[in-house]
Amino acid sequence: MDKRAYWIWLLLVFGPASPRLWELGKEYKDAEIFVNALIDNSAQRLDGNELKRIKSTPFSAAEKVVSDCDSKGIEIICFDSEDYPRQLKEIYNPPAVLFCKGSFDNIIDSFVIGISGSREPADYSRKITDAICLRLGEKGCIIASGLSDGVDRLAATAATVSDNKAFIVCGQPIDGYSDPELMERIAKTGCVISETCTALNIMRPKFYQRNRILAAFIDALIYVEGSAVSRGLELCDTVLGMGKPVFVVPPYDITDNDFAGQAMLIRRGCIPFFSERDVLFYLARGYVDRFEYEKEDLTYLSVSDTSMMTDEEPEQRPQKQNRKPKPAGKEQPASNKSKTKDHSMLEGIRREICDALENGPLLADAIAAGIEADVSDVLTQLTMLELDGFVESLPGKQYGLI
Repeated sequence: MDKRAYWIWLLLVFGPASPRLWELGKEYKDAEIFVNALIDNSAQRLDGNELKRIKSTPFSAAEKVVSDCDSKGIEIICFDSEDYPRQLKEIYNPPAVLFCKGSFDNIIDSFVIGISGSREPADYSRKITDAICLRLGEKGCIIASGLSDGVDRLAATAATVSDNKAFIVCGQPIDGYSDPELMERIAKTGCVISETCTALNIMRPKFYQRNRILAAFIDALIYVEGSAVSRGLELCDTVLGMGKPVFVVPPYDITDNDFAGQAMLIRRGCIPFFSERDVLFYLARGYVDRFEYEKEDLTYLSVSDTSMMTDEEPEQRPQKQNRKPKPAGKEQPASNKSKTKDHSMLEGIRREICDALENGPLLADAIAAGIEADVSDVLTQLTMLELDGFVESLPGKQYGLI
């Protein structure tokens, strides 16, 4: 007998994400023995509804689910399978069965970065989501999301468009998504999993139950946008509860309630996100053996350079040795404006910020004081300028022109 059918039968009886399966099943050494005990009515502590479902669920129904998944190319990974992911064995109430497209091998030994946010994101958040996924993907990171409408779906799409890998944890049946073409593109180089499939024909797990799986896999979460009642905040709480970092894109408008969730997370001590480097260097500090990052202009040389995370002044870097000698009798200009990107077409506060940085790097509050603007507005615009390629963040929390 196919052992997968025993696990599927347990799903049909108890449903996905049910702690009752583990409460009752811990006394049995494998799924087959547990199933036979339930069918023979020798298991203890069953309630009336459970007894009713056991009697009304034929074993052939489980075999039919297995056959349906095999015909659709959906892999069934049971809790006792050799390829069941170790990350899930360490959490409370792990999924008894995973339905999978793609392969977990595609995400092994890579940082998995979760992206979450509003289902109706502003243009500001859409632009940032695209940039985040592109830049982190270029560094070899896996982009993870729940594939809900809005930011989640934008993140997955951005990863596939740029030929980077994505990892998706579906809250709905793995073969019931409205865009099967996107699912296939993700599965080709990445991985898609769910606790349910359409053949089960039972109630799907709730939103918070899906979160426990996504949070178990990711190394860090970036929260892009959300109000104070955003469902995405539940994922943030789950990630924080597992001791993992949450990065927060600063609000576009601190007076707009659509961004109140971000402000709330920052007040709680989550890490403001200004660049992919914030995430990369934070993770590198804890996983030096898994990560190496270099930047040609010598701003960042190694994972031990963490001055960007402190209030210390940036360390002076040695000049490159292959530069041409200075011409005799001529002084070099104090600044090399010809190498900076032309910002003359910018307007308003964005132009003022770039003008202020022409004489050298500055802290955000120094920029704000110089142009007589609110520091929160300056930080927001610095994020946009960095995404547009005019400004870069430097060690010591300073900003400079590119």
